Amino acid sequence: MSKATPSGKSFLPVLAFVLAFVIPIAGIITGHSALNQMYRGEIPDANIGLAKAAVILGWVFTIVLALLLILFSPWLYFLVVFLISGGWAV
Repeated sequence: MSKATPSGKSFLPVLAFVLAFVIPIAGIITGHSALNQMYRGEIPDANIGLAKAAVILGWVFTIVLALLLILFSPWLYFLVVFLISGGWAV
């Protein structure tokens, strides 16, 4: 049994691209899902560039956010402890 060739465009790669900016991990997952469906022929591959860009941007933004969290977590800890202890009051 052969699969029918899908026609038109799919919204999944566009959704993955938007999610890569808003929720990077969701963009990664949706982008991989769109690419897998394109490779299997379930959805048209008209927007394959958007799906690939969503995966790449999702990973870049995730790495940047993780690095920022690692770099600024000591400062956040200090700020929370400082505010809880009463600030500069001795």
